[in-house]
Amino acid sequence: MFSEMDAIAEMFQSNQVSLKDLKTAVTKARLQYKRIEFYLAYHYPEYVKKHINGAPLLRLEFENAKSILEPEGLQVLDEMVFLDEALNANTVFGLTKRLKSKYLTLYDRLYEQSLPKEDIIDLMRLQLVRLYSLGLTGFDTPGSLNAIEEAQVSLEAMSILFEEIFSNKQTASYSETASLFNETIEYLKRNTNFETFDRLEFLKQNIDPLYRKLKAFHSKTSDKNLEYSSAWDSNSESIFDTNFLNPYSFTELSRSEDSEDLKALGKKLFYDTNISGQNNMSCATCHNPDKGFTDGLAKSMSNIQGKTVLRNSPTLLNAVYADRYFYDLRAYSLEQQAEHVIFNPSEFNTAYSAILEKLETSDKDYKQDFKKAFGKNAITRKNLSKALASYVLSLQSFNSEFDKYVRGESSNIDDNVKQGFNLFMGKANCVFYHKVFQI
Repeated sequence: MFSEMDAIAEMFQSNQVSLKDLKTAVTKARLQYKRIEFYLAYHYPEYVKKHINGAPLLRLEFENAKSILEPEGLQVLDEMVFLDEALNANTVFGLTKRLKSKYLTLYDRLYEQSLPKEDIIDLMRLQLVRLYSLGLTGFDTPGSLNAIEEAQVSLEAMSILFEEIFSNKQTASYSETASLFNETIEYLKRNTNFETFDRLEFLKQNIDPLYRKLKAFHSKTSDKNLEYSSAWDSNSESIFDTNFLNPYSFTELSRSEDSEDLKALGKKLFYDTNISGQNNMSCATCHNPDKGFTDGLAKSMSNIQGKTVLRNSPTLLNAVYADRYFYDLRAYSLEQQAEHVIFNPSEFNTAYSAILEKLETSDKDYKQDFKKAFGKNAITRKNLSKALASYVLSLQSFNSEFDKYVRGESSNIDDNVKQGFNLFMGKANCVFYHKVFQI
């Protein structure tokens, strides 16, 4: 796949071809990759991120966290070749040589495997998300901004495969889906300007409906490991569904453990000042629901009169979907995040043992609440953490007017919202710093 690009890069190194030739080679290689990205990124996600098409950012070596590795792959090449005025030909050739080698390693594995048809729909639906959230935003093509053509060739490849596998099912659902594939591809052919591309219209009229239509072909025997390796819920009907992501993939709390009783207990604890050391702070002190579960301050107040902590309080809306917490990323889950607040001398300044003693003695209702949520002898450190996690997990904002508009549940939305969304997802480059989807 990358042999031609590697050969051109070697010739560029010795001044045998022009920069224009090199750009053409990189563009061609990326388009070739996009035709099979849906398969590679699904079955080899970590390998692809590290070596084939990961973000052009420094990363830590898995085996040695102190070792910083330079980024490599197609995104790095795209940014370097199309943006770097002082282009280093040796560096480019080194990248293409490494990319070719890494892909050949992957190819050896691909050659021996058959295409598992039961996974095809999951692969395609996830690729639609990838094309939209990483591709059409320009994140995937930071230099060339050739996202529209890349989306087109990827959709063409998926359309061909879809027809090859499902054309024997001449049902209305098949015809509608095949037609929608064609309409989506034609839309991209007609609208080729990256800056003026109407991403909201494309999402509402093409990408999201195609995502929904493909679900009808979802195999009952599809990859069961997906729920353990991805937060994506394959049962979601829309990219903007409330259940597009599974919140329990991000927390120590499991779906089977959660309940309305547990959430109610967590809410009660969240607003109780008595669980802090001086009985003067609750979780809501710094996460006020009237202020979007923040406190609106530049630096949050501490438990000491007139003093603040080092930073401000982030919103808890959708906080469960974070994979790390605090500015220095020291907590890995909601449960760990709560521990840092509980033990912090400037915040709750207490310990679990003290909190549990208060719950056992100060409020007879708590015993009943814990028993209702967990059973006998339920006031424990672990259950306290689960209750708080359950309530914070419930603080989600996935049913806004915008969500309803995209899902087709409403037909109108303010023009400023449309323009703002298109700026955010395109020309303004906001998604380079604000991740849209995590799957």
